Amino acid sequence: MTSESIHPGKLLSLSGAYWETCALHGAVKAEKTIKKFDMSHRINFQEGNFLETQIEGTYDVVWISHILHGDSPEDCKRIVKKAARVLEPGA
Repeated sequence: MTSESIHPGKLLSLSGAYWETCALHGAVKAEKTIKKFDMSHRINFQEGNFLETQIEGTYDVVWISHILHGDSPEDCKRIVKKAARVLEPGA
């Protein structure tokens, strides 16, 4: 792989860990860090319910963390399918 074939990708992080207690504080800190490193054009935040909210955009990677262990097998399939639908071709 050459440096010409590497492009900055877009990551979708679906994370449910400690959502109620630290999501706001974590998002504020993350937004400051994102701004500091001039990454705002690659990272954005979207609130919602993993099962009900439509995921907007397309991504090179979807990171699913602290979610599937708390849902039924049927809901886990729905979440994974929803995440797969927003992946760029070949991702």
